[in-house]
Amino acid sequence: MDELVIHTAWTEQDIKKGAFYNIIVRRPVLQILCLLLFLGGLFCLIFSDIMRLHYIFAIIFMVYPFVLLFLQFRQIKRVVARRKDWLGQPQVITISDESITLRSDIENQDLDWGNIRAVRELSDQFLCYTTVNRLIYLPKRDFSAEQINAFRGMVINHLSYKNYTLK
Repeated sequence: MDELVIHTAWTEQDIKKGAFYNIIVRRPVLQILCLLLFLGGLFCLIFSDIMRLHYIFAIIFMVYPFVLLFLQFRQIKRVVARRKDWLGQPQVITISDESITLRSDIENQDLDWGNIRAVRELSDQFLCYTTVNRLIYLPKRDFSAEQINAFRGMVINHLSYKNYTLK
């Protein structure tokens, strides 16, 4: 296959959407825990006389999930703040059968396909998770239809079937 060369620049919306997906959507266990704590607190509040539980414990159970969600949204804001210097910077992404190369004024990075742990396709971007716990955003707006299909083919060829979610 030929290599794909994409010229792009990240926007704040790209980083927010990627961080939201990575922090909130990708962690369903935490969301289920929040829901169970809230429902448990609601149950304790309704049946507090039967369970002989103080109202304060029931209220704490109900407030704790909202505190966790607030902390997750703060984490998204921190990710965006850390990436402020990346916004609007021209970047060249070269994708070949051997590697994915990122070139910009801020960073030059070459990742072999062995370093790519997982790829998720969202409606407007690809998210590539690396073995060094890094998330690479690839905005689809800069890909042509042929390049999107070629990239999907490379992902299918290089990653285990459990490690990618493509549309």
